[in-house]
Amino acid sequence: MAEERRKKILLFYNPYSGNGLFKNNLDLIIERFQENGYQLTPVRAAKGMAIEKALNEMNQDNYRQIVVAGGDGTINICVNAMIKCGIDLPIAIFPTGTANDFAYYFDLPSDISEMVDVALGDTTMDVDVAKCNDKYFINVAAMGSLVDVSQKTDPNLKNTLGVFAYYLKGATELVKLHNIPIKLITPEKTYNEKMYFMVVMNGISAGGFKKISPHSEINDGKLDVILFRKMAVSEMLPMLMAVLHGNHPKHRKVLSFQTDKLRLESPEDVSTDVDGEHGEKFPLEFSVLHSKLKVFVDPKTIEQEDSKPKKGSASEGRKQMTMTSKDSAQGFVGGIEFRTTNDERKLDRFFMENGLEYSDEHPVDTDRIVMWEAAGSDGLLAGGLALAVRQGEYIIDGIAVDEKVRGMNVGAKLLALAVSESEKRGAKRIYLVAKAPEFFRHYGFVTVAREDAPEFFECLNCPQCGVSCHPEVMCLSLS
Repeated sequence: MAEERRKKILLFYNPYSGNGLFKNNLDLIIERFQENGYQLTPVRAAKGMAIEKALNEMNQDNYRQIVVAGGDGTINICVNAMIKCGIDLPIAIFPTGTANDFAYYFDLPSDISEMVDVALGDTTMDVDVAKCNDKYFINVAAMGSLVDVSQKTDPNLKNTLGVFAYYLKGATELVKLHNIPIKLITPEKTYNEKMYFMVVMNGISAGGFKKISPHSEINDGKLDVILFRKMAVSEMLPMLMAVLHGNHPKHRKVLSFQTDKLRLESPEDVSTDVDGEHGEKFPLEFSVLHSKLKVFVDPKTIEQEDSKPKKGSASEGRKQMTMTSKDSAQGFVGGIEFRTTNDERKLDRFFMENGLEYSDEHPVDTDRIVMWEAAGSDGLLAGGLALAVRQGEYIIDGIAVDEKVRGMNVGAKLLALAVSESEKRGAKRIYLVAKAPEFFRHYGFVTVAREDAPEFFECLNCPQCGVSCHPEVMCLSLS
């Protein structure tokens, strides 16, 4: 009986966002919902007043959902109004804004018909909502010299050039960067910093930068804080490239951490931005409403989330490693043979040919205990790994996979062999230095602070470390 009553859908839309995709298809959208037995009530965005009025007057028991069409700012207005009015309906997002950073997390379609398919489906994901002082946000709060880029970007330029308009405007703001003193207070620690810019993230993308918070999870009950410290002009381009590739969180000019509560203080008047709109005045108090919102998603998105290893779960990560023979160092995967080798020179040459800045001059004594090579039917190496012991700790002294066979689980198989061998020898953990940390994170490795890791990785003393290369010290717990 309850389902019979839920035949209404509220549509909240911004007619000015994006390039007119939504407006041009409004009749088609209404038709699709009507064909499925739903009465669609459109509400045109008007700085939140219209949506608040509609929500205050609605009986949510009669509604199936709320559909929000627009960018992050439109979603922000809707979610704030929903919380204020006590509405807990699930929302479907039509990402028709310029950057659509919040929607990017869910990999929502860009085709209108496919957006309607997701909205008419039955799959939802619980997501967190962040709070800044008395306002709520769904994706990002930003502070510092660059936050007014989106506010100063001409709307017509945004609609014409899309995300590129943000980049153009951002480039003009670099000369105006100002070093701002700031105090960050969390339940765990207090930081006193000087920053150019910082973000407090719920999602992973902001301003069109897809990996500005690459490790964020939108339903973990945590905020991801990323602060960019003062840097020389010569460091800005390498930093920009690091941000584009998601390699910046462990850069020496970046402070990055997670927390569920945060207070920001500064003696200066700091510009702020929340989901693309003008934000609150300092001081700022942040918190998280865990799993406050339900968002309609494609069922594949749920499958992908469920398949991710949980943070810090080494056992879940190790399950992902493909093994053809659990305890054997030999075997085949996809026509590639995995075998032990004693040819250290051949393996080291392969490492260097595949991008490892490798040296045999270690800062401490190294005892390589097992080396593996992966070879194709032509005898050429497709991959290799060296397992060693330094200062009593097990380390991966080198691992590389030929780019022609990436995606064939060669790296996962090599890791599994190293883990199995280490466990048999009684190891409690394995360390490595990762140039591609996301690969290892997928298999249960976690980043550790340099001061918490043994001082035995020579690449951390390389002059390019933190400049053109941003490796992370990682550890996999085997206990």
